[in-house]
Amino acid sequence: MPDDRPQPPRRWARDDRGAVAVIVALFMVVFMTLLAFVVDIGMMQTARAKLQNAVDSAALAAAWQLPAACSGTPAASGTSACVTAGSYAVANGVPLSSVTVTSTAGSSTIRVSASENVRLVFAPIIGQNSRTVTATAVATRSGGSGSGFAIYAGNQVNLNGGGSATAALTGSIFAGGSGGGRCANNCPMDIPNGVGKVVITSGDAYSPVTPAMKNNADFTADGVLKHASTLDTGTSTDPVTHATQTGLLPAINGHLATGTANMTTVAAPSSSGRCAIDLSNRTTYPSSTTVITCNGRATLTGSADARLKVITATGGFDIDTDVGSAGNVVILSTGASGGSAVMPAKGVTVFGSIYAPLGEVRTNGQSFTIRQGRVVALDFLQNGNGGGFSVDTTGDPYSQPSVRLTE
Repeated sequence: MPDDRPQPPRRWARDDRGAVAVIVALFMVVFMTLLAFVVDIGMMQTARAKLQNAVDSAALAAAWQLPAACSGTPAASGTSACVTAGSYAVANGVPLSSVTVTSTAGSSTIRVSASENVRLVFAPIIGQNSRTVTATAVATRSGGSGSGFAIYAGNQVNLNGGGSATAALTGSIFAGGSGGGRCANNCPMDIPNGVGKVVITSGDAYSPVTPAMKNNADFTADGVLKHASTLDTGTSTDPVTHATQTGLLPAINGHLATGTANMTTVAAPSSSGRCAIDLSNRTTYPSSTTVITCNGRATLTGSADARLKVITATGGFDIDTDVGSAGNVVILSTGASGGSAVMPAKGVTVFGSIYAPLGEVRTNGQSFTIRQGRVVALDFLQNGNGGGFSVDTTGDPYSQPSVRLTE
């Protein structure tokens, strides 16, 4: 007789066979995807690191040869900064065709970029066969060439002062012979026997024009008279360009911009047109003063210290005192022509540089000394008897060249 009593629900037996395989298969999909990212991204990072090392070394090597003008893929041979950048990239395993070098004429900065197409290993599974990686380096050159230019004149260096004094220079002379100022073209260096002699230590005499010497000179140097077109200094005869490339002008502009709160402006009396600046007057020029500006011609007296960074005048200077005895200072004359000349008095020592991009520095036969600095002007004249002078670039922060990566 059948049993019609209700039966409990039938429990289906568990069967886990095959479940592990499904989980492993799903995990492998995820794992392979991650592996694709890790391996392929690693390959791209390795390629980019190689490119970065290549463009870094290329930019640094090329920066020593600035200024240069180029844009695009550099040539395969030559001596310019642009070619150097390409050759260093190739030496580091980067094809020349993938290198781009950019630098403008007169610039102290060069940009080197490179790219590489990296073939991927796992990413093709998801439709990505390759990726392009790029690297860029920007290098900047600052400082002068060699031991630096003790005197850099866009037009002439005239030492025809007579007498038997010696001009002693630690650094080079550059006379551009641009034809402005007091000298027609082709007389950039007037260094006759009558001046005694010119002694250059750690430097040469450079000029881009021929003939470079107007007279026979009693001239000794550790080098020889050269033509700037054969040098790494570029061929620009513009003092502003030189001051920009060496870092002198950027430093001046930086001090003028940041020194606003510590700037004292002096108005020249209308009767004399001169600013009488007593650098030792701490009432007028307190210890916080870093910049002094004169709207006219300035006469410097007293004594200065390291607090001062820039003294600027629109009409030139009469320097009757030692300046910057405890640190570097820049005496900047923004005026043009001989009427705004910078004229140091007898026995004066300037610790720093004199910059007169539109005018001249004239000694009037006085003996004077520049230490830890240089003269950058349109003309440099020693137009009086007897006074020797010396310019020593040792310790000048804008004398020794240096290069660095800025990007």
